[in-house]
Amino acid sequence: MAQPLPNYRPYRFFIVDVFTQMPFNGNQLAVFPDAQGLSTALMQVIAREFNFAETVFIFPPKKPEHTARFRIFTPTSELPFAGHPNLGAAAVLTYLAGHNSADKSHMLVEEAAGVVDLHVDTSSGLFARLTIEPGPQDFPTAPDIRVLAKVLSLNPDLLLRTWFGSAGVPFCFVHISDKSSVDLAVLDRPAWKEHIKDSHSPHIFFFSGSLEPGGSLYARMIAPALGIDEDPATGAAAAALATFLATESSAQEGKFDLEIAQGVALGRPSRITAFAEKRMGRVISAGVGGHVSLVGEGLMRVPLTDFRGSAGASELSESNIQSTPHLNNDAYTDASRHVDEYSIPKPESGD
Repeated sequence: MAQPLPNYRPYRFFIVDVFTQMPFNGNQLAVFPDAQGLSTALMQVIAREFNFAETVFIFPPKKPEHTARFRIFTPTSELPFAGHPNLGAAAVLTYLAGHNSADKSHMLVEEAAGVVDLHVDTSSGLFARLTIEPGPQDFPTAPDIRVLAKVLSLNPDLLLRTWFGSAGVPFCFVHISDKSSVDLAVLDRPAWKEHIKDSHSPHIFFFSGSLEPGGSLYARMIAPALGIDEDPATGAAAAALATFLATESSAQEGKFDLEIAQGVALGRPSRITAFAEKRMGRVISAGVGGHVSLVGEGLMRVPLTDFRGSAGASELSESNIQSTPHLNNDAYTDASRHVDEYSIPKPESGD
């Protein structure tokens, strides 16, 4: 006897390419602008279905002075923070709000890592920019050059320096002598499992170029632990690099900017602007910016019942899927009043 078809609810989604003005370049992202009613387990299943580096689900904020709440998933896990998902989701909200070409939107968004300050400039396409307050820059010693050379299948003489860094998500950074060697690197998975997988960060961001204010870098990033063989653009790592640059500088005051090219070898070139600001010897802010290209939109038919036969795979019910506006319009238009409230406590956990 044929099984009855499950009931579905349609969820609207957008596909955007981040860190590019050209469709089908940059870093892909799926954005669900109203994800109310989706459980954690279902969001993870949906992220795996898209199989992009990340998928963003947008909820109403828990505090009225904020704009929205973002939850970010890779195909295998949830992240407390990431760069290009924030920029892409902010651009989608700006697009839906109907801002004209003379407008700049500003929003404060709740995430597991804290509150993220986002701007979207629509004067020339969609250019999104996020700013965060980096945490303490105190990390374990990274594996030495010989170990990471083996992991990347490179001659140790080509590696200049290794370290751990973070501006929300930790990375293992490797500075390589030249661009061609960056392109030649190949992950040695057994070596990665032995030396890097269980380290402070299993995600490796490797680059060449001038790590100095105004410098240009050429980069790649691999994150097998997140199910990402290679990332076309990694905003969180870019922000961490700018933070590291500012922290290492002997200057007590100043702004530190970097331009990063990534995703070139993948055929999805990305241009990332990274920045940090230092006052009285302390890094007070860091962030990234880039263009966002809207590529498509559609509806996903999400079952209202447990369609995989596993406990908790779906927690949707008729009682918890009532649609309400995802965007706090007062906070959206007036968020500039709250810029100085950056040290707002982290939002409470929960779906």
